[in-house]
Amino acid sequence: MAQIVKLRRSAVSGQKPTNSNLQLGELALNTADGKVYMAVSGSGGPSIQELLVTNTVNTGSIYLTNNVTASFFTGSFIGNGTGLYNVPASGVTGLSLYQIVSGSVSASISPDLGFQINTNTAITGTLSVSGNLFATSSHAISASYAANAIIVSGQTKTLTVNPAATTWSFQHNLGYKYPAINVFDVNDNVVVPKEITVVDNNNLVVYFDTPQIGTVIATIGGNGSSGTSGTSGTSGSSGTSGSSGSSGSTTVGAYNSLTVSSPSTTWSFQHDLGAQYPVFQIYDTNGFVIIPQQIQAIDLYNSTITFSSPQSGILVATLGEGGGGYSGTSGTSGTSG
Repeated sequence: MAQIVKLRRSAVSGQKPTNSNLQLGELALNTADGKVYMAVSGSGGPSIQELLVTNTVNTGSIYLTNNVTASFFTGSFIGNGTGLYNVPASGVTGLSLYQIVSGSVSASISPDLGFQINTNTAITGTLSVSGNLFATSSHAISASYAANAIIVSGQTKTLTVNPAATTWSFQHNLGYKYPAINVFDVNDNVVVPKEITVVDNNNLVVYFDTPQIGTVIATIGGNGSSGTSGTSGTSGSSGTSGSSGSSGSTTVGAYNSLTVSSPSTTWSFQHDLGAQYPVFQIYDTNGFVIIPQQIQAIDLYNSTITFSSPQSGILVATLGEGGGGYSGTSGTSGTSG
């Protein structure tokens, strides 16, 4: 007659055996939870371990030395991730990137410093920037159309104040702390206010000694328009061919800034805008507009600003929205004499 061998068991959910219940190598079952337990020896003494079975929740650590193949995974991955690859973005929800390392190259996202990459980065497609775009003197942002200049889409915002007031609060929302600012009275004459205070990247305040009616305009650079056509070559003499007109060029609107931390009476500014007469706006370290003693336009790329006393602050050079071109396209050659 066949005999039935029954292992130690419990039908109470959550109940598991202890070291005093099992001998080494002995098995026990929990029929309510569908779990299997085994008494094992180890460096720390005997212990009760769960055996892996399907459709149950096991407690403990799993150590594997070979591949893991699964059609579905839930939970948290903890480790250095050196063996992870070909992870599709569509299969990741709530990805937190702390560091990617390949040799000496790394990339990381920090709550304080943002996205950081310590190698050359190539972007194929459109780069959209909301907020400020910075370029330092040692790491300038450059492009083929305006070296070391920041090219942005031109924007101009206007505030008209009526009735008269001594304080004009202007929310321009340009996302740039130091735009070029012009103030006009009710007769469209440029006026110099008592003070202009920059609040943040999107707001400024204009102050007057007496109530004023008028308009304040804030501008950051933008694309330039085409220049006019070049002149034709003159007619040749004694049968020689006339020379062709000079080649025209077109500028693009842009802006660049200079920060002077140590007070100085002379600020040398290499703005690289390709225009000798951009619009200059100067702010002190508290965000107030200040008027220099003199501004000298040296050439298409450099200017010198002089003050009566040492100053520190920020200087912004702007080619306004739709900055005009230089000379136009090549003229036609002259006819034979």
